[in-house]
Amino acid sequence: MSCNPALAARIDAAIGAGWRKDSAELEKLLAHIDDEALLTSLAGIKLANKRRFAEWLREHQGTVLDPDSVFDVQSKRLHEYKRQQLNLLWCARTLLDIRAGILPERPVTVIFGAKAAPAYTIAKDIIHAILCLSDVIAADPSRSPWRPRKPAARAT
Repeated sequence: MSCNPALAARIDAAIGAGWRKDSAELEKLLAHIDDEALLTSLAGIKLANKRRFAEWLREHQGTVLDPDSVFDVQSKRLHEYKRQQLNLLWCARTLLDIRAGILPERPVTVIFGAKAAPAYTIAKDIIHAILCLSDVIAADPSRSPWRPRKPAARAT
């Protein structure tokens, strides 16, 4: 609600504010599944948030994102048993597919935000692998040509 006030306000307008205290009330949204005006409004809120995030990232890190791409974001403490490692392998496989001419239906922007405990060697190795793959993708001519991108920022 506080992270996305525009979305919260739109949901309030559609089903009332009861969902703020009882998440089960979100099921009321199912009654609006064919409401094109609501769906368009929700998509607009989502796109505006993606554009705002892309602008923030460009200003603070110099990285340019396509807000029309699918954002696949994982930002949490890294553990070897969580899905970050699987997502890394999916990214590598997707790069190989793109090199083979198999393009995804829509562009995908994968964003990792992770940290690991100093003694957690395997987690640090996974972070290192993410950074290495990021450098490989940044240098690969088969990736989307419109996206100039500087290499990933390195943690200190």
